[in-house]
Amino acid sequence: MGDAMKKYYPLLFAFIALIIRCLYFWFSDEIYDKIFIFELIPFALTLLVVSWAIYYSFSKLPSDKSWINIVASIISIFSLLFIFFIPFREIKTKLELKTHEKEMMEVIKMVKNNELEGDDIGNYDLPDKYRKLSKSGQVYVYQNDENGQVIGFWVFRGLINSGSYVLVYSTGGEELIKSTERYIVEIKKFKDNWYYLNID
Repeated sequence: MGDAMKKYYPLLFAFIALIIRCLYFWFSDEIYDKIFIFELIPFALTLLVVSWAIYYSFSKLPSDKSWINIVASIISIFSLLFIFFIPFREIKTKLELKTHEKEMMEVIKMVKNNELEGDDIGNYDLPDKYRKLSKSGQVYVYQNDENGQVIGFWVFRGLINSGSYVLVYSTGGEELIKSTERYIVEIKKFKDNWYYLNID
């Protein structure tokens, strides 16, 4: 039984490598926030696991071109390349909007009613109950007046806002966002009033 199972090892290792790679990129922002400069360590470890899985799969191919080794090799290569094809951060943000939209709207109402304290550049600290909704426990208020509201929930906050991603609520759609944020690299509409921004 043990020897019979060994032929499935390449497939098993390939799936393990794929799962580890998925988990790393799903939680990469949290890893960056928690350990910052040491974030390269888990990245290197996941790369090592994937590289080993590729080597193990391909080392079996010359002697055994069974469907198991062929599939394992394909999965191993995919686990190395799929970061370029699957927008993990965007998918995760859509899921969080769907899950926490009610709470986000409560925050927006508090901002609108001036119930939160902000600094001179637009950062507003969230109450403990709502800190999970935005990285660093703050929202960024681009605009909050009689002409509309543009409020950003940080998805990923780069250094000095460089290379940042923000989930933005805008009562005036893209036009109002573009009038309040100059450094937009990309903007995507998730649903009415909700936009996903890549800012530089």
